[in-house]
Amino acid sequence: MRALRRLRQDNVNNLQSCLHSGFKIHWAPSEQPSQTAGSEDQPRVLTQYGGPLPDHRVRVGGAMTLKLRFAGLFCLLLLGAPGQSAGQADQPDGDFFPRNWVRGYIEGAVAPPHNEPDLNRCASWAGSDGGAHAPCTAFARYVLSGYIELQPMSSGPLKHFFLFAQPQMFLGKNVPQFSYTASAAPMAFATLIGVGVQLPKNFELRLTNYHVDWFGHYNSYLGKADMGKNGPLGLYTTISARWNFGGWGR
Repeated sequence: MRALRRLRQDNVNNLQSCLHSGFKIHWAPSEQPSQTAGSEDQPRVLTQYGGPLPDHRVRVGGAMTLKLRFAGLFCLLLLGAPGQSAGQADQPDGDFFPRNWVRGYIEGAVAPPHNEPDLNRCASWAGSDGGAHAPCTAFARYVLSGYIELQPMSSGPLKHFFLFAQPQMFLGKNVPQFSYTASAAPMAFATLIGVGVQLPKNFELRLTNYHVDWFGHYNSYLGKADMGKNGPLGLYTTISARWNFGGWGR
């Protein structure tokens, strides 16, 4: 038992010395019986040897030592990983695409009759130009909308910059006072896009552009009630400052 314990301790010491010294140690039992007479004059292949080695043994010992060193480092990393604190584990690993770098929401809405959103395309008297069959029917029944922010950088000078978009899709086919339908025909796609930067004290600075694209026959002239294709809010660009409070925002 004492010899076994001594052998185990020698192996542990050799492993520790191997991780620090590189090509100097061969990890093996210190004594082995010779197999043939006169073998004392020949170097043993597996032996503990602290002096200079022949060239062929340097190559073999170097490869073995590198494997042991990599194995030891890998074990140290595995042992160290569970000790990482919860706060460190939540930190992003790298400069790109941190956790929640894409965030936002999507929403769908239905307008009951006599409450249709007006896209500012057709005049309120559109029904006077054809009644229920009037060509100008840009009053929506359904609205699909959403908001998305992209903040792909987690460090560096661009960390506080983000891109954002707020699209809206309007669907329907209605003529006030003349025709109220459940049609979901696409009418227009309004997009608010921009770039922002986060500032101290929950402030943001934003550059925003808004424009509208029309679908199908809404790209053409819609009769006497047609007021143009500028859309609900026209075409505009703004520079704005925002202050988030009460837990709103990031």
